[in-house]
Amino acid sequence: MIETMIPIPGLGMFYMTLVQDEKDSAYYGDIVTPEGEGQVLLRWKVSETEYRVIFGSLRAETVAADVLAEVEKALPR
Repeated sequence: MIETMIPIPGLGMFYMTLVQDEKDSAYYGDIVTPEGEGQVLLRWKVSETEYRVIFGSLRAETVAADVLAEVEKALPR
């Protein structure tokens, strides 16, 4: 059991690093569930025009900023 919990603090540290480095990050874990396969769970800026996105299915993809804007419009409110 402890082996499965070890990565959790590392994930928190990763997100804190994104925030500190001002990577225009956002985490939607409070509204995105595994059923929201195509919804943005976590995203951060990797270049002037691209974002790295982890979706509810845990699939990762780099997308253009305009594509991200469209996908984020579909997030539950």
